[in-house]
This record gives sequence, C-alpha cells and structure tokens, in this order.
Amino acid sequence: MIRAPRVPTVVLTDADSRIDRAISEGVAMRGFHCVDPGHDRIEFTGADDEALFQNIKAHTTQAHPQLTDSQIREMIAGADWWKEVATSGVNAGSSPSAYDR
Repeated sequence: MIRAPRVPTVVLTDADSRIDRAISEGVAMRGFHCVDPGHDRIEFTGADDEALFQNIKAHTTQAHPQLTDSQIREMIAGADWWKEVATSGVNAGSSPSAYDR
C-alpha cells in the first residue's frame, strides 16, 4: 500500500456485512460515538468490545492520533477521566462509555 501524506486511507473489510447481519438477526451490538468540534458526530458499532475498538481505532488513527490504544480501551470501559471529558466543555455529548445497541 502506498500512503500519501494528508490523504485518508480507507481499508474495506467484511465487517459491515457482519454488523448488518447481526442487526437484522437481533444480536446485541456495542456502540460508541465521537463528538468533536473538528468533525460531525460519528457512530461506531461492533459485535463486541474488540470489534468496537478496531472500528474506533480506524477513526482515531486519522482524526485523533494523540490517543493511545489503552486510552481508547479506557474510553470504551468508561474511565472516570473520560467521563469528565465527554460530559463537559466542547466535547459535551460524547459517549462517556460504550453502550449496548
């Protein structure tokens, strides 16, 4: 893969078809959303926390590169520091933790 600076890279997988199938079969999904002044609200889903993490990680790599993997996992788990960030200031309205859909 060739990467050009400042050009978003999109990797297509079969994750969307698995998610669509799970939703149509009524399987519980995990969800999270990102509310940031730099972009519109973005919804993430995953069959479990690991799938959810991978979907969020794909976004943060481009939009929030300062976030570490452990910070993303803490956000999904609802860490106290994240609850404060997610419910105050410019990020008010972000998910304080992952939720079931």
